[in-house]
Amino acid sequence: MELTRPDGNIRNIVAFGGAKFDNKGRISGLYGTVQDITKRKEAEEELRLAKDKAEESDRLKSAFLANMSHEIRTPLNAIVGFSSFFSDPDLSQEDKVKFSEIINSRSNDC
Repeated sequence: MELTRPDGNIRNIVAFGGAKFDNKGRISGLYGTVQDITKRKEAEEELRLAKDKAEESDRLKSAFLANMSHEIRTPLNAIVGFSSFFSDPDLSQEDKVKFSEIINSRSNDC
């Protein structure tokens, strides 16, 4: 519950109370406590904000890694595919050198 102090300051409180009864069941008194939990509420809000920020950072990191994975995988697939020509026994030494130069020059373009 919120309590506004005379100076306008708002405090968060929790209050507990009840009645005391005598042996005939009549109310003989009252008891109660009021605890100021403003700092706890502020700490909870800070934790919530930090959690939200961490979750947003995690989402951004995941999106970045997914994008980078795609950006790396796409040219790598071409290089690996092109490199498979080297296992062809009918490929001449001239072609091997030419393909190697193409792979090297394309990797330097990135």
